[in-house]
Amino acid sequence: MTAPTWTMHGGPPQLPSGPDGIRALFDAIGPIDQHWTIEDVIAEGDKVVIRATNTCVQESFFGIPGLGRRQTFSAMFIFRIADGKIVET
Repeated sequence: MTAPTWTMHGGPPQLPSGPDGIRALFDAIGPIDQHWTIEDVIAEGDKVVIRATNTCVQESFFGIPGLGRRQTFSAMFIFRIADGKIVET
């Protein structure tokens, strides 16, 4: 799904590019029980924008203990696509 040069803007600091970055992102998030609801998908040119709602319970969020509480938040992602792969998030 992602290009070998994939990069993420606005994610954890010092996130490497490519598959190592994807692995580091999921390591930073840690164990999580989540459900995503896609609210909108808009595509134009080489960009796809997704607006979604996440309901989750996680052990911690970037080092802040989750305390087993259910959280709900909105998120927006902008993906740039090239040659059928995500190159930027």
